[in-house]
Formats: sequence, C-alpha cells, structure tokens
Amino acid sequence: MKPSPSHSFVSCLLLLLFLGPLSAEELVLGHFMGTNHPMHREVFLPLADTLARSSHGQLTLRIVPDLNNPAGQYDRVLLGQVDIVFGLPGYTADRFPRTQLIELPAVADSPQEATLSLARNLDRILKADYPDTKVLSLWVNEAAVLLSRGRVVRTIDELAGLRVWVADVQTGRILSLAGAVPVILSAEKIRAAFESQEIDAALIGSSGVVPFNLASIATSCTVGFPRLLTSFYLVMNQRRWDGLGEPARGWLSDATGLVLGTLATEAYERSGQQGIEALKAAGVEVVNLLPSESVRMNERTDAVREEVLKGLAQRGGRRAGGLGRVSSPHGGGQRS
Repeated sequence: MKPSPSHSFVSCLLLLLFLGPLSAEELVLGHFMGTNHPMHREVFLPLADTLARSSHGQLTLRIVPDLNNPAGQYDRVLLGQVDIVFGLPGYTADRFPRTQLIELPAVADSPQEATLSLARNLDRILKADYPDTKVLSLWVNEAAVLLSRGRVVRTIDELAGLRVWVADVQTGRILSLAGAVPVILSAEKIRAAFESQEIDAALIGSSGVVPFNLASIATSCTVGFPRLLTSFYLVMNQRRWDGLGEPARGWLSDATGLVLGTLATEAYERSGQQGIEALKAAGVEVVNLLPSESVRMNERTDAVREEVLKGLAQRGGRRAGGLGRVSSPHGGGQRS
C-alpha cells in the first residue's frame, strides 16, 4: 500500500526534527570606519542583506565597525580575529606594491575604470599582494581634493611648506616634489591634526568630509588636482574561505567581486558630491586648480612613477602595464 500524502508529509517533518535545523554560517566583517561612513551604510550593510536573502538565512554577515589601528587590518584577517576585513593598501604600502600602481596619476581615466582594471588584473598580477587570503573585492574612491585651513591653494607653488595629510608614502612623495611636507596619519585623525595645527591641509577624497566632520574646520577646498585615487581591499581569511561549503562560497562570490567594487566606487562618488555640497553650505571656498597647474604637477610625478616601477621590478614584479597607463601621461601612455 502506498503511503498517503499526509503520511509522507509527517515523515518529512519528523526527519527534519531528527536532523535538527540546517546549520547557518555567520561571517564577521571588521572595519575601522564609523557607522556614518558610506562604506558601512551603502556597501557593507547592503552586502549583509544580499547574503541573507540569497542564502535564505544560511549565510549571514555580522559587521564590527570602529576597530582601532587601521594599519593592522590585514594582520587581523591573517590571524583569524575576524573573517573578513576592509582596508587600505596605502596604510601598509610595502605589502601591496602592485595594487598601489592604480593610485599613480593618469593610470586610469576615471574611478570606475580603475576599479574595473583592478578586477581584471587580480588573478594575473595583483594576487601576489594578498598571500593567505581570499580577495573578495578591490576598488578605488573618487579623486582627491585639497582641504586647507588658512591658505587658499590655487597653484602648485602655493603647496610649498604646507604640512599636508596623506594616507600613504607614495602620495606623500608626490606632494613632496611640489614642496609640501607630507604627514601620514590614519583618516580618523585628520580633524584632530587640524585642531592641533599638526597639519595645514589634507589631500583626501571629498567623501571624507561628512564622516570626519571636516566642513567646519577647513577654510578652502582646491579641486582639479591630477587624478589621485585611493585603493581599498575586502579580503577573507583563506582557511575560513576554504572551510565554507560550496553553496556559501557561491553566494559570497556572487555578491562581491566587480559587482561590489563597482557599487563601492559609486558610493564614494556620491558621497564625494555630498562632501563638496557640505563644504559650500558651510561657507568653505571651493577653487579650481588651473589645468596648466595640474600638468605641472603631473610632470613632477614622473619621477615617482619611475621609482615605483623600478622598485617593483627589483622585487621580482612586472611593469604591470595591464593596470592602465604607466608611462608619462604627457608622453602618450599605453594600455594593454
């Protein structure tokens, strides 16, 4: 005699009770930004929602913001203190020499092109920068502006002697060639550095204006510098990745990669516009660097470009032309 449909249904329920509920995986993502930062609000929270929806609750993401020591992010994930971290290659630049090529002026025509280039070159060139981790996504922000207090900068010559906050040594070297004095600190210390007069200016994406409350302390903003981008990574502990089941790896892969990188860059660009609007609303003077001045600064960065490429070659790297234009922008750069 065939079992009745109701009997089969009861049998399934009993089997589920015997087996217990399906186990869910929780991943922990740690970052050092506040909860008002666009990466937290517009990238990481939506990522958590996407994973929960696509997995029907079987893969969840817990986000831990406001971690101290941003330069320690990569070590955090290597040690397994968190499963996934968001970080800046520039904070520990020696670890990421290939990735930082994208931050050189004139390598990419736009932030979105730079993010696409990072994705395309991850397996071919950039993977060597990320040992013992699974790279989930790479992206860049909007081009940097110069926020200053007490001096309006309209020409490259007016950078001379200014103590300027930068995120990394490479950008600091570029500014030093223009006569500025670079001061390298993590981004959350910018306002305090302005208040203590440790810095006179900051070269930062305007997306940082609102999260770091800079509109009330800057007196001018110069836009139109050569396109100086900052790169970011989202990486996962390799053992944790390997330990995920195939469905979970699929859900995570579908939600990250170039899809997430593109969304993150768009979020930075939107927040950058909001930052400029906040500066104007606060009465901060916004001035344009003349195109001829931008060309002058580009000319001074040729030496940095060659230093970076030479250093990478000495470490056994390649000249990484696939990341975009790596020759002088005024000498007709090449793409591959």
